[in-house]
Amino acid sequence: MITRISQLFARKLAGATGYVEEEDFLRYGFELLIGYFIKVLVLLTIALSLHITSQTIILVLAFVSLRIFSGGHHLSTYLSCMLFSLGFFILLALVAANPPQILINHLLIVLHVAIILGMVSISRLPKENNNNPIIKSKKSIPYLVLTLWYFILLLGYLFDMDPTLILSSLFGLMLQYTSLTPVGVKIIERVNQLLVERSFLKC
Repeated sequence: MITRISQLFARKLAGATGYVEEEDFLRYGFELLIGYFIKVLVLLTIALSLHITSQTIILVLAFVSLRIFSGGHHLSTYLSCMLFSLGFFILLALVAANPPQILINHLLIVLHVAIILGMVSISRLPKENNNNPIIKSKKSIPYLVLTLWYFILLLGYLFDMDPTLILSSLFGLMLQYTSLTPVGVKIIERVNQLLVERSFLKC
């Protein structure tokens, strides 16, 4: 459905602008825009209904800020990717919004452990991989992103920032860098295989 709508928009735009040879490129761009719009709309609708909007937004921002520079594994279909990512976003946002007391009591320790694990995980990744495309020229940027989040969250902790928002940020970062590890990739591949085997998830 998304592909057909994107193709229609791309054909009309290419015809109107005279860039007929760029129709495939335009179609791909429309697919991304429509896909992201649907995903955001569904995510916010669920978050609003569960009263975890702030936690969800912060979690996704942390996740995306690291994923942009570290790459990541992709599922084979749009629907399976949406179900997988939305499921984890909502689940982790729910945990962050209603955290075990032990996480609140030891929040500073959790903050340091999460950032250190992120640094270690990224340092052990290959410089270039089909699933983890951290090219040499960008290898240092994920470290800078984690460092920036560390200081932001540390200041937030010192100035009594809502603990659920700190946890949401950490969960978003952890979800991304865990997905880059060999164990994370294997889990994603297994989930992808199970989802694709379902006939209603096939393109």
